[in-house]
Amino acid sequence: MLKYQNLLTKTRAYKSISNDVLLDNLSHGYLLITNDNEIKDSLGTLLLCRIFCTQKDNSPCLICSSCRKVINNNHSDIHYYKGRLNVEDVSKIIEASALKSYSTDKNIFVITDIQDMNASAQNKLLKTLEEPQKGVIFLMFSHDENMVLPTVKSRSQVFFVENFKTKDIENELKSVYLAKGQDDIPLAANISGGRLDMAVKFLEDDEYRAMYNLVFDIIANMKKSPDILEYFEKVQNHKKRLKEFLEIFYIAIRDIMVIQSSRTDIILCKNRINDIMNAAKSINLKAGTEILDQIQRMQQRLYYNGNQVSVIDELLFSYLEVKALCR
Repeated sequence: MLKYQNLLTKTRAYKSISNDVLLDNLSHGYLLITNDNEIKDSLGTLLLCRIFCTQKDNSPCLICSSCRKVINNNHSDIHYYKGRLNVEDVSKIIEASALKSYSTDKNIFVITDIQDMNASAQNKLLKTLEEPQKGVIFLMFSHDENMVLPTVKSRSQVFFVENFKTKDIENELKSVYLAKGQDDIPLAANISGGRLDMAVKFLEDDEYRAMYNLVFDIIANMKKSPDILEYFEKVQNHKKRLKEFLEIFYIAIRDIMVIQSSRTDIILCKNRINDIMNAAKSINLKAGTEILDQIQRMQQRLYYNGNQVSVIDELLFSYLEVKALCR
C-alpha cells in the first residue's frame, strides 16, 4: 500500500478519475487545486498507478511492472515538469506530446506547479489542451486557482482537493509512523489544519519543530522593544522558511483567540495549553484579530517576493505594538 493511500482514495478527485479509468473515458486534462505538498506528490503517484495498472479494478495493485515503474519514477510514458516553466519549456512539452508513446497507448504530462507559469506560457500550452494528440493526458497541480488562466481551467476537469478530518489524519499517521511517540501524532494532526504536509513536517522536520517552539517563546517572553533584537536574530535563522513560520504564528494566535472564547476543546496546539492561557491574559480578542490581520499582510508580502528581513522586523514590532494598544 502507498503511503496515505487510505486517505487519498477518499478524495473526490481520486474517485472521479478512478471512475474515468474504469469507464475507459479519461479526460485530456485534469487540474487539481491543493496547497498540500504531500497530497500533490502522493495523490499524483496513486492516480498514475491507477491509470497504468494492468489490473483495471477499483484500486491499483501496486505490484505489477507498470505500478512499480510509476512508484520508482521511471515509467517511459510519464513526463514530469516541476517548478517555474517558461515559454521555451512549454514548447518542449508540446514537441514531446506530439511523439508516439513508448510502451502504452498513453502519454501523460505531469505539471506540478502550473501556478508558476506566466500567462504567456499557459497560453502556449492552451492549444495542446484544446487539441491534444490521442492518448495525451495532462495531470496538473496548482496551489492557487486564481493563478491559472480561466481558459486553461475551462479545458480541464478541475478538482479542489479537500482537507482531511483531524481524526483521519491521526489514524493514517499512526499506521505510517509506528515508532513515533503517542503524544506527537495527535499533536501533529491537530496543528495540521487538515493538511497532511503540515502534520508530516511536525513529525519529521527538526527545523519546523524549532520554529514551532520559537513562536511560543516569542509569545511568552518577548514583552518589550529591547527584546525584539534577540528574537529578530532567532527568526532570521529561519528566513528561508518564513512562510511556514508565519503559518505557525497564525495557528498560535488563533488558539489564543479560541481560549478567549472559552473553547479549550478546539485548541490545536494542545501541548502548549499553559502558554496559550497565559498569553490570553495580555492578548484580547481585538488584539488577536489585529495580529492575525498583520500576519496575513506579511504572508501576502512574501507571496509577492517582499523583503524577508523587513517582514520579520515589521512582524515583531507590530506584534508588540498591537498588544500595547489593545490593553
